[in-house]
Amino acid sequence: MANTCISAKFSYEKAREFVRELYSTDPEKTVKYIFIGNSIPYQNSDSEIPDIDDTIKDEKSVWDLMFAAKKVTGNDVEMILPRYNWESGTIYKQYDDIVDVTELVTHDVANNYAPMFVMNSVGDVYKCLYNSDNSPSLNEPTGDYTSSDGFISTMDVYGNVNYIWKYMYNVKSTNKFLSDDYMPVPSLYTQLEYSSSEQNLYDGCIASIVVTNHGSGYINSNTSIIAPYESGTFNLTIEDISKANINMFVTGTGIIPSTYITDINSNIITLSLPTSGNGSFGTPIYFNTGVFIEGDGDQVDATAVLDNGSIDRIYVTNIGSGYNFANVSIHGTGTGATARAIISPKFGHGFNPARELMSKDVLITVQYGEVDSTEGGKLSVVTEIRQYGLLSNPHLYGEIIPSKDADCPAIAVQTLNITLLSGQDFSIGEFVYCGLSPETSTFSGIVHAINQDDNIVRLINTRGIPSIGGVLRGTSVTRIISSVDYQDFQPYSGEILYVKNVSPITRFDGQSEIINLEINF
Repeated sequence: MANTCISAKFSYEKAREFVRELYSTDPEKTVKYIFIGNSIPYQNSDSEIPDIDDTIKDEKSVWDLMFAAKKVTGNDVEMILPRYNWESGTIYKQYDDIVDVTELVTHDVANNYAPMFVMNSVGDVYKCLYNSDNSPSLNEPTGDYTSSDGFISTMDVYGNVNYIWKYMYNVKSTNKFLSDDYMPVPSLYTQLEYSSSEQNLYDGCIASIVVTNHGSGYINSNTSIIAPYESGTFNLTIEDISKANINMFVTGTGIIPSTYITDINSNIITLSLPTSGNGSFGTPIYFNTGVFIEGDGDQVDATAVLDNGSIDRIYVTNIGSGYNFANVSIHGTGTGATARAIISPKFGHGFNPARELMSKDVLITVQYGEVDSTEGGKLSVVTEIRQYGLLSNPHLYGEIIPSKDADCPAIAVQTLNITLLSGQDFSIGEFVYCGLSPETSTFSGIVHAINQDDNIVRLINTRGIPSIGGVLRGTSVTRIISSVDYQDFQPYSGEILYVKNVSPITRFDGQSEIINLEINF
């Protein structure tokens, strides 16, 4: 065993802090962008997507090919989990406060155990609290915190409890962070778009009890009253004392629920509560194995289910609240049975779903072309995207220090835009330069896009500084430079945190592109 534990919550905290920073309204916070780039075909006509390494050279190449960046806001980011849809016949792990949470939320392929959380067909997300000793789930959970306080029981074919689920939150089908592979997860129940409530929370509740030793010799039985009794009686005279034992639960006519035996003397049993009604000679009375939970909380009730004299399982009938510790004792005709209670996380199941289900990933999703295809004339509608990623803390062009969030544009243009005197057009993808030859050029770049009406060429992969009045040359065309607009951000500044090369995404007029970027912490 390791004598050091780095909690999985460490990754959760990093992911949560990442999201929290983007939600911040501090005008001086670190600014982040999702950038798009590389309109130049890969080698072998895009048939093979190249790898990219975490080197300074590759990072500069990313900057050279970048042509736009869109600021990320709090509305563009959310913590996520793998999406597991409920399926009949699947065994779901049940929450257990002594089991490593990473194990509980991981799919155990070898043993065919699914993680302890699922989404149903209407977007409700649940946490498994009880699985009938690793039995398959037979019926889909339904209902929210208004149904049984969010503790949802599903039954087997015999009408017995098969699973107990805890409603956590709901994901609407229109949520932009929902996909076939992952689903969003709130970090607090107060995120109202996820349909949760403080009414869903029960701090220190006990929804399941694990039998650690099944014992033997336990029976549930009944006998008859041989001396009439009236309301308010503590002592009952019964026919067969061998069927009773201290702390067994008692039911029958005029007996208050949760009453148990506190003492036995000859054929007389003493009850923990006085009777609330009368009983006569021959009235049947029933004895059941008693399960008692002692701790610093209250109101937990549980029933033992027997199988050939052993405690098969224990079913919690009232979850209680306020427990930080709890001890379970089992009383009846048998011996050897032991069990332990499983206590909810602090503040209750569903208080912080992201932490409880151990989210350590975030999804950033931004839409290019949200305003119009050109984002107000800043983007070309005739181009391709082969690369995107996450840019942090860039400098505005010509600045030597990182830029404040408040000073940065919502859409950054990373092409160098040159206005030319009238003449023949260059071609998209063409290499252009200033100088007598490409080898001796003082400035060069690749044509990313052309604005024919304005005589503007947009360049990427530029080298050097163009001169106003200079000649821009291509393969067969020469044009005179009349003005230059530089990139919004100083190339090679800030931090490229994430880059992904992809198959070409083709832009057309009238269309928008949604860029999804998943970050694992």
